[in-house]
Amino acid sequence: MSALTTQRRLLGLLCVLLLLLPAQAVEDTVTLQVVGLREVCVEEYARSTAAVFFHYIVTAGGSGIRTTVRSSNGDILWYSEDEDENRVLLRPTMQNKGKFTFCFRNKEAGAARGKLISVTVASTMARDHSKREESEISKIAKRMKRATDEIHEIQGYLRIREQRARATTEVANTRVVLFAFAEVFVIISLTVANIFYVNKMFSRKRAV
Repeated sequence: MSALTTQRRLLGLLCVLLLLLPAQAVEDTVTLQVVGLREVCVEEYARSTAAVFFHYIVTAGGSGIRTTVRSSNGDILWYSEDEDENRVLLRPTMQNKGKFTFCFRNKEAGAARGKLISVTVASTMARDHSKREESEISKIAKRMKRATDEIHEIQGYLRIREQRARATTEVANTRVVLFAFAEVFVIISLTVANIFYVNKMFSRKRAV
């Protein structure tokens, strides 16, 4: 399996998933007959905000068809040469006003019946998806902002609590130091008083 085939299948799966999303979708399927050396075009109108899914397959009359997708102003949005099947997702642009032209050209001058092509075109309202994505992003942003505010509040509470604990510790340490100094002063005072008392007592005994 070539890388190109794998890429096409992945693109087709992505397109199908986009179509399955809960959005307003309009789908049209037609069968075209393209005789030899002729070109058949199909026009599809969609809102300027709509994404268009385009799928075609050659069902009879040979293989390969030249396919061109043009915008409303004639610019080529997509081109393919001699392929039997393809899937394309056309996203809305500022240049395109919502009109898509799908042209198929049979370069072979074979049978008069020509080639039969099954064409499916579906448009989905991309604006709904963008609003939904924007809503989800705004919800996530609000949750992140709420979580950030809560973190700031917790940090402020912890900061105030730390300041109060530090102040309480400093007051307690100051009281301990003061009590220690008072205790030392009392002990020294009692010691000095005892010394004076003992001296007076010995002096009285000598006098007697």
